[in-house]
Amino acid sequence: MVGRFASTPLMKYFSVPLITLIYGTLCSLFSLVAAFTGGQAGLASLFIIFFFESCIYPNVFTSE
Repeated sequence: MVGRFASTPLMKYFSVPLITLIYGTLCSLFSLVAAFTGGQAGLASLFIIFFFESCIYPNVFTSE
């Protein structure tokens, strides 16, 4: 939920497909980090993924 509120102002300055591309790429990157590292780094990566995914979901329904 924090990701949605933090990313809403970005939609004023950047296109929705660009934000979705960047956030999707970051989700993929942090998924690899979570898969190949363990402990606190892997757990932190999962929470970062949740942050970026929370913005991707509403962007799918608001894209042009």
